[in-house]
Amino acid sequence: MKKIISLLFCLFALPALITSCQEKENDNQNTTTSQPTMISTTLKETQTDQNNPDIPTETQDSKGLEFELSSSGNGYDLIGVGECTDTEIKIPASYNGRPVVTIKEAAFYNKTDITSITVPESVTTIEGYAFGHCSALKNIDIPESVTQIGSFAFSNCTALKTVPLPSRLTLISDGMFYCCNALQSITIPDNVTSIGNNAFGQCNSLTNIAIPNGVTYIGESAFSDCLRLCIINIPEGITELNNGLFIGCQSLAEVVLPDSLMRIGKSTFRGCSILKSITIPDGVTEIDEMAFYTCFALNNVSLPNTLTTIGDLAFGACTSLESITIPGSVTKIKNKLFEGCTELRELYFEGTPNQWAKLYPYELPELTTVFCK
Repeated sequence: MKKIISLLFCLFALPALITSCQEKENDNQNTTTSQPTMISTTLKETQTDQNNPDIPTETQDSKGLEFELSSSGNGYDLIGVGECTDTEIKIPASYNGRPVVTIKEAAFYNKTDITSITVPESVTTIEGYAFGHCSALKNIDIPESVTQIGSFAFSNCTALKTVPLPSRLTLISDGMFYCCNALQSITIPDNVTSIGNNAFGQCNSLTNIAIPNGVTYIGESAFSDCLRLCIINIPEGITELNNGLFIGCQSLAEVVLPDSLMRIGKSTFRGCSILKSITIPDGVTEIDEMAFYTCFALNNVSLPNTLTTIGDLAFGACTSLESITIPGSVTKIKNKLFEGCTELRELYFEGTPNQWAKLYPYELPELTTVFCK
């Protein structure tokens, strides 16, 4: 009896078991075929986006650059190269949905493999040394949105030939283009009022530069050792030529000084070896020490009646100077004024012999004769 019952159970259970196994197998087949279909579709869509020129993508912007939230919290600052290996850098206009507003100090400093940089219009500030010592950098695009560029921002960018500066810039900072040996031309925007110390120092390829009429201050050594600088016109409003302003400008042949000028600083034209003539305007009261030292070709100097002080070695080693007139307004002359002026024959002083004896009780070159009123 038990065997009959067991046999009947097997007969009824077997079809159900077979049906269950078939359904499970069908489910597995459906799952297996659907997965590769999804993967294939995803890959196809990605390729389409990358290859369609009508769809803008972020692949044009450099990836891996390092950012931090700005102090205001309204945007991001670019702080470094991060993991980016591009040699042609295109800085993105936004990061995490907020604008990139500042390129921080030394962000690209000494990245010697970078050849070009594009700055987006979201950026308003480029801080000091941002691109300093990028020795392979040849091209940089700076948008009109930038209003501030920090000190030494492009210093020692030795391959940089020109830089388009934004018109809203008001300051050429200290050392901005220091040692940019390949820099051939630069247009200073009309809104600039101040040029900092060493701003264009040792720009050996710079032949001429137009200083806007709105500039009222030029810092020390701003154009020092610009070996190919030929002509300079100082605009009205400048009252002082600061120390070392054109020191070592060996090709400087023509200088136009403004009527607003009151002082010529130390070593201003020292080493300008082919400068032949200089007219110092009325209003200048002081010529400081070594102002024209080793201007070997200088043979024509016109001094104003407003001059009161001439510093030590102001015209020292001007070996082509044969004659000079010292106005009677001068009340103080330092020692060694004409030391090394081997060709100075005639010195005219527009005062009395007694005044001259008190004013300059020092030795003059051997061949020099003093003529007084």
